[in-house]
Amino acid sequence: MPTPLGICLRNTLSIDSLVALARRAEERGYHSIWITEGTGSKDVISQMAAVAVATQRILIGSGIIPIWMRTPIILGASFLGLDELSKGRAIMGLGSGHPNAMRDFHGIEIKRSVPHMRDYVAIAKLLFKEKRFSYEGETARVTGYRRTVASYSDDIPIYIAALGPRMLRLAGECADGVLMNCMTPEHAAEAVKTVHAGSRAAGRDPLRVTIAAYIMTCMDDDEGRAFETVRTMVAAYSRDAFYNAMLRRAGFSDVLDSISAELEARDLKAAAARVPESMVDSMAVYGSEERCRSRLPAFIDAGIDLPVIHSMPIPGIDPWDEHAQLIDAFAPDRTGTAS
Repeated sequence: MPTPLGICLRNTLSIDSLVALARRAEERGYHSIWITEGTGSKDVISQMAAVAVATQRILIGSGIIPIWMRTPIILGASFLGLDELSKGRAIMGLGSGHPNAMRDFHGIEIKRSVPHMRDYVAIAKLLFKEKRFSYEGETARVTGYRRTVASYSDDIPIYIAALGPRMLRLAGECADGVLMNCMTPEHAAEAVKTVHAGSRAAGRDPLRVTIAAYIMTCMDDDEGRAFETVRTMVAAYSRDAFYNAMLRRAGFSDVLDSISAELEARDLKAAAARVPESMVDSMAVYGSEERCRSRLPAFIDAGIDLPVIHSMPIPGIDPWDEHAQLIDAFAPDRTGTAS
């Protein structure tokens, strides 16, 4: 069976551009679009709502929403609305978010992410399925909740963004899918095993959990420019504690040690200059259209059920053109994938 394909649309796009690109992706046969929520831009809920009313078939995922800024009851209510607007096409993508952003912009210190995620997912699932419920968990409690509106569907899919083994295992234990990022095919294959182990430990069929992953992609005929773009993004991700730990588990400790001083000094350009080509090649898709498309099967072969093309923007390039070209280049009818 052909592999479904998703596309990530960045939240820096205007709403009009986002909607037009979502329609384009739907027409080209994509399985899903994933909309980011990042510091300094628009919230993901309003963007998903705009796409929901402008499209008919494509699934619409949040990729991702940090669990610390909205309670599961508030976010669950938002997804009741999104599910109705989209006629059952909404996917709730949850993650821990970046520790620095949580602390500096929201005054939130991330603690006990795994038990909090477990409680969060449990409460959201209860909200979708039950009109009345109470819940007592390790980090969250709900007493006497009553939903006064009907739900369009009682099984809105929940995906957990996971980098480390404990969160990967949790995704296998309780989620409908996992969403990974910055993975090499080799590390992705190990992560898949961890997700499946979590499923089996919880008495679930591992095949019930969709393995999705953002594929870092920069398509440009100027291969050198594409390489530098992706290399800079690799260095940028390395600044984050969660990604740094994940990349070390993937075998890049020597590289991260070699750029630690530059990262500490916030000199991203200097740090990127020390990231070797081998590291970039192992975790990203970049260069000409042909080169990019030829790299995608390596991730599918590693066990990724749903590759999601994740654009790495080239400075000075119109984001509309960039996303439109990616949508056309990876269109499922051209890559052997399917909606």
